[in-house]
Amino acid sequence: MPGRGSGRKTNLDLAYAAGFIDADGFIAINRYCPRKKSIREWEYNLRIGAVNTHKDILNWFQLKFGGFVYLRKPTNPLKHKPSYAWYVILNMLKKS
Repeated sequence: MPGRGSGRKTNLDLAYAAGFIDADGFIAINRYCPRKKSIREWEYNLRIGAVNTHKDILNWFQLKFGGFVYLRKPTNPLKHKPSYAWYVILNMLKKS
């Protein structure tokens, strides 16, 4: 189910995730203005993610930490393989 992780993470899972995100991932703070508010009031969220050509790795992240995995089509298919992106937003994380 997108958005929710299994909640059960070992120290090895956490160490692997930290190394993978350090090498191939990102941690970002996003600023946005919700559409439903009548006044312009900025809100912020924390987004963590990674991009890879191996979907299985990103499916593992989704299983363990929640979030979403989606296909990123290459702009030049003759030179680049399709890749996949996984991301989770702080308000989607579940405490375990």
